[in-house]
Amino acid sequence: MSSPLFSIKVKNLKTAYKINGSFLNAVDGVDLGILEGEVVGLAGESACGKSTLAYSILRLLPANGEIINGEIFLGEKNLINMSDNEFRKIRWKEMSIVFQGSMNALNPCMTTIDQINEAILAHEEVTKEEATARSIKLIREVGIAERFIESYPHELSGGMKQRVVIAMALACEPKVLFADEPTTALDLIAQKNIIDVMKEIQERMNLSVLLISHDLSVIAQMAHRCAIMYAGKIVEFGDTATIFHNGLHPYTKALIGAFPDIRSDKEISGIPGDPPDLINPPSGCRFNPRCPLAADICRRTEPELEEKNGRPVACHMVE
Repeated sequence: MSSPLFSIKVKNLKTAYKINGSFLNAVDGVDLGILEGEVVGLAGESACGKSTLAYSILRLLPANGEIINGEIFLGEKNLINMSDNEFRKIRWKEMSIVFQGSMNALNPCMTTIDQINEAILAHEEVTKEEATARSIKLIREVGIAERFIESYPHELSGGMKQRVVIAMALACEPKVLFADEPTTALDLIAQKNIIDVMKEIQERMNLSVLLISHDLSVIAQMAHRCAIMYAGKIVEFGDTATIFHNGLHPYTKALIGAFPDIRSDKEISGIPGDPPDLINPPSGCRFNPRCPLAADICRRTEPELEEKNGRPVACHMVE
């Protein structure tokens, strides 16, 4: 039996930010793989390292961010060993990103068609006429009426701006897409429409997608597998439906318990305490100060991400 084909594979990735002379380890020893044509959801509280993981892979870290250790593979290509010039030929053509804030991702002085054309002309040797033809095709595919082709961002609704950002990310026909909170700040109807557009395009193009979201409903609708991230580390990883209905890690259970379910009369339970300071994280398991099951071993020894009950979990108390 042949081994699965990974579009993206991350091994022991560590990324830190230098803040006032100290190092904050935002991504701390992450292993993660995305198969060809697979959607992997990445869930967790704010500031757990989700976006930093994506920006590390794409080399979009701010000036004070740095990859300290690890390997990143795009297919068989080791991205860590690539020069900046080599990497620029890959970014956008082979992997691209839908940014969190569509308004911030768009140039307020450019029309819809020009925004998409710019992405194509910057990375491919085509004429403006060829780029425009492709852009118009993309505009139709993401569900924007052609009368908005010459519109500026301020003339578009939030959902339409997000569709433009999706079209820009797909402009050079990449095989890997990072979607960083693609439905944030949208109303429920716009959110549903964006999810439908992304699902249809992902299936048609056989895209590999890392879907980053704190909204568990978005991940439940789109992701084949789901990784739960806490304080810079993956604490559980597996089939999305299985994790949502039978989470093993106490943090996974708490995260799902804090999410409202209109089909259930259960009470919403919050997660006590706050995420740890990643400049000075707690010893042992990083969730132990907030965990109702924490024992002495949890405070002494950091758990490894290892197979338990059929999927990788980093917890001493699963058994």
